[in-house]
Amino acid sequence: MRRRERWGLRAGTRLALLTTVTLVAACVTEERGGRFRPSRSQERPARASASAAVTSGPPSRLFLVSVPGLTPAAYLSRPNEAFMPSLAQLATDGVAAERVEPVSPAVSLFAHAALATGALPSQSGVIASDLSEGLPSATSIREAAPMRAISLWQAAASAGLTSALLGWPGAEEAQAEHRFPEVLPAVVSAWSDRLQTRTTPALLERARRLGANDPVVAVAGQERDRFLVNLTCDLAQSPQAPALVLLRLTQTEDVLRTEGPHGLNVRAAFARVDQEIERLLQCLRRGELLEKSALVVVGDRGIVPIHTMVQPNTSLAAAGLIVPKVEGASLVHRWSAFARSYGGSAFVYARSEEDAVLARHALSEAAQRTRAFRIVTAAEMLRVGADPQAWFGLEAEPGFFLGEEITAPLLHPTTQRGGDGYLMQSEAQAAGFVAFGRGVRSALRLPRLRQTDIAPTLARWLGLQLPELDGRPVVGIFQTPPVAAPANVNTVTESVE
Repeated sequence: MRRRERWGLRAGTRLALLTTVTLVAACVTEERGGRFRPSRSQERPARASASAAVTSGPPSRLFLVSVPGLTPAAYLSRPNEAFMPSLAQLATDGVAAERVEPVSPAVSLFAHAALATGALPSQSGVIASDLSEGLPSATSIREAAPMRAISLWQAAASAGLTSALLGWPGAEEAQAEHRFPEVLPAVVSAWSDRLQTRTTPALLERARRLGANDPVVAVAGQERDRFLVNLTCDLAQSPQAPALVLLRLTQTEDVLRTEGPHGLNVRAAFARVDQEIERLLQCLRRGELLEKSALVVVGDRGIVPIHTMVQPNTSLAAAGLIVPKVEGASLVHRWSAFARSYGGSAFVYARSEEDAVLARHALSEAAQRTRAFRIVTAAEMLRVGADPQAWFGLEAEPGFFLGEEITAPLLHPTTQRGGDGYLMQSEAQAAGFVAFGRGVRSALRLPRLRQTDIAPTLARWLGLQLPELDGRPVVGIFQTPPVAAPANVNTVTESVE
């Protein structure tokens, strides 16, 4: 089906803290050799006392922490049985979702755009990600674009509040007072320049003082997460403390992709993230900020097991719709149709309606022969907010993963064991959501939450004006009904970039 239309914009009363012999210290730190580290007296803290009662009313500071691959399984067990015990305690004392339905396709960039705007990909403008060198021109297959939907940090700025975006995907050019660059492939050698150009002046000196020049900060992992929590704590206790902090932790990403969700090292990675969340709580308590603050921890999407790679462009090349360059089998010389992969799904683009018909015929034959994927109609893609410039889509069957190679075998074993990017959501892809702090109800379970509901909910919580596109605020998580934002929310029109 041809599609050429353009889409428009449209804690409870106590906190019982868990500590173990492996728990790292709170964020009162000392500098050692340019690195921001816990002091020795805090490396193994004793059991902390309960915090003061959390009161109603909006928080003066809100921390939104994103964790790759975080699912409800990490916190729905009892705290003494969970592999993220601190988060499980927050879920027990605050609000926890039993299932968060991610946007489609369920990939990190789309998820973070939705978390920031409450919009589907077609509404936010972020409708492609991770385009590799050598693929068709971005004039024909769109690259990740700046968000055109209003974001939380824009809404905060309109209300006179400051924001900090610390490693938040897709926000490197955002107009925020404090911004620290996200992790991107192959940036370690150029990290010094990237740090200089992508960090806001208000944050750069502070980040360097805490060790940002170290190349380990450029790489997703434990050291980067430790640094970012240190930076968050230092910033939260400063006179320039922002009202809104969006923080992206990273160390679970690579192990989930490499080993799959059931890998031997996966739980250890989540346990270390749990320790960083606990350090952030300790920091807020020590700075007497916890009573006034709220903490929200979210997952971006679930990672599912995969075993076989499918290369649909092989079939398009066999049909003469893609011609690779002679010097590189993975480089495109000429194309009439191309399948742009997101892992569990792919969008098929074509130069003309005739090319789209030929592509669909070739891919339908491959799908029937392999039973590894199915054709997704234009109508289905429109319903989930996918790129309206694609003619149709593909979705891999469970265990299968879609690639973009042109001359590789149609089917071959995967080098990774965990994948994402599926369109039609399954229980395994459900993301996590835990909220605790000022104004949050205690011991509340949400049976279902859409990822696009989170930004409108946080905006309502803070009294911000955020257009309600796909998501809606979930007012039932608040101790008292929050004050609704003024009706003229569409007056906020400035671009993110």
